[in-house]
Amino acid sequence: MPSNHNRDAAKAWLKQRLSNERFASEWKSLLHASIESFVDLPVSELISKDDLQRIVSESLTRDVMNAIQQELASPLFHYLIERLKIENTTFADWTTPAAVQDLVDVVESPGIIQQEWIEEFFRQDAVSEVLVDSIYSALREFSTIIPRLVLRSLPSGRFKALGLAGNLTEKIAGQLEKIIEPEIRAFLSTRSQSLIARACEFTTGQLDSPTSRNMRANLFRYGIEQKLSFHTAGVDKARLEVLEDAIKHHFEGLPQNTNLSQAMEQEILHFFENYGKRPLKELAPELTVQLLGRTETIAATTLPLIFRSIEVPQVSDWLDSLVEELIDVYEK
Repeated sequence: MPSNHNRDAAKAWLKQRLSNERFASEWKSLLHASIESFVDLPVSELISKDDLQRIVSESLTRDVMNAIQQELASPLFHYLIERLKIENTTFADWTTPAAVQDLVDVVESPGIIQQEWIEEFFRQDAVSEVLVDSIYSALREFSTIIPRLVLRSLPSGRFKALGLAGNLTEKIAGQLEKIIEPEIRAFLSTRSQSLIARACEFTTGQLDSPTSRNMRANLFRYGIEQKLSFHTAGVDKARLEVLEDAIKHHFEGLPQNTNLSQAMEQEILHFFENYGKRPLKELAPELTVQLLGRTETIAATTLPLIFRSIEVPQVSDWLDSLVEELIDVYEK
């Protein structure tokens, strides 16, 4: 039977063996072999549908959602907004001219704007008010011109002979304007909806015209060429607090959102039905190549965690118990 001294020596050897340079070299090979093995396995053997559903359901609890909201979502959102408010770069600075042009091509492409959006836009009271006011102003302005044009077209000698030139002409024009203005209001009161409908019809009919497509492209370019601080300038402290409340309420409602849980369950089921029997290297061949090509980096990143874990008392005790069990089995 090994003495306690030998048992202690064996325990110390195991921990030292898992912490030296030799293990560091072996860890890279072991990790590469493991990843190589994993990518050959069907997805369902890496994680089962039931396990994935359980992970999702256990993640959608109030405590988990509160923790995500308080310690991740809200602080990250707050940081991003504050950072963007002082950022002098533009969206275009974070990508390439070719990528910008690709996005412009999508924005100006035919069919990208749905007709229903335009129809809803014209149903808004504010739009109706602006259109009617603009039409009224134009008609009112035009009505002040017509009487004077008519009077100017008359032989002026008649007015001179009667001594009516000058002031009388203005009075007549003024009276005509007073007569015309109520007619304009009456016209708009009965025809405003048909005018708005015509404006909507015209706009929807021009959605994919060269002018409309060019306008969309220009507006998009204008937006991405502005500094990021431009897009967040209106988010002051009060509005930021409202947005943070919205995030809080969103996460608070997730555990009770049956639509979300049902949708996620259906997506998991759909995923396993379509991809569960296929290995990862078929689903993501390029990712597999990149993953296997970077095992050295992954090993270098994870190795310090292994070394630190060995120093954790519970892990250290577990390794000691393995040595004890191994010795006991050997003695039998």
